[in-house]
Amino acid sequence: MVLARNFPATKQQRRAAWRAAREVRELKNLPYTAPSIGQVLGAQMWRVRAENGRPLKGASRLRTILLSETAHLIWKEHGRRRIQEGSDPLKLPPPTAMRKRVLASLNARLRAEMLATNRIRYGKLALKADVVEATWWGVLANRHLLQDDWLRETGV
Repeated sequence: MVLARNFPATKQQRRAAWRAAREVRELKNLPYTAPSIGQVLGAQMWRVRAENGRPLKGASRLRTILLSETAHLIWKEHGRRRIQEGSDPLKLPPPTAMRKRVLASLNARLRAEMLATNRIRYGKLALKADVVEATWWGVLANRHLLQDDWLRETGV
């Protein structure tokens, strides 16, 4: 993997984190390319396009979120391991823990974006509901059970 030298966490943790991000990507049918340091740093510039060449705003936004959140989590895990654990190999969490952290991070991001669509609270600064829906709709669990105003629901 290209990021092995650039993101200093354990190899198993990195693989588990990127595998979790890839699983989320596949739910939305996004094209997969192995992440590189250039892709992470330039995540905002890369656009997912439809077959007719039009950019897909929601898919591009989800890809950016996945790259940045996963890379940030790998970086945080490295810092936590080096500072709190003293790089003790016996205290490394299993790769499944890293997968859970990635999914928890993405769920927290979804909750924050749901709250940020509140026009009463945020006025002009509120996120547009259609942008948030376009970003997250393909990856939500139990989509068929959600109501039309799922952005305002708690517990999604």
